[in-house]
Amino acid sequence: MKRFITIFGLALLLTACSRNSHDADLARQGVTVCGTLTDDNHQAVANAFVELHRSAKDAMAMQSRYLVGRTDDKGQFEVQGITQGQYWMAIVPKGPCNPKSKDENEARRVQVDVPNGTPGPECKAQWQVVQDASCKVTVQ
Repeated sequence: MKRFITIFGLALLLTACSRNSHDADLARQGVTVCGTLTDDNHQAVANAFVELHRSAKDAMAMQSRYLVGRTDDKGQFEVQGITQGQYWMAIVPKGPCNPKSKDENEARRVQVDVPNGTPGPECKAQWQVVQDASCKVTVQ
């Protein structure tokens, strides 16, 4: 039993360390983009997912691989580990603008460009994202 507890404790410690090293690995692999999500009344949108997809539409029934961030109570977000290039941003908030289907999610995606930069945790792009009452997203 003592051996089991020791092994279990080591497994928990390794899991915690690997999670922190995973975040550090993402930051080293690509740039970090940051931004703020508000509604059209300039109010922060909290607890929304910010997805960066490599394509405007997914080729298969399942969604494509994408990177994701989540807004805090001030509507601020960051997404790490992004390589330079073109992405399509989807906002997935709670409430009436939460897409009901994959097709609806795809239809709301907007194109964004991620600049080249030195990989790391510092923001390389700062986006102002607005989601209006009709759920349309614009990026400034």
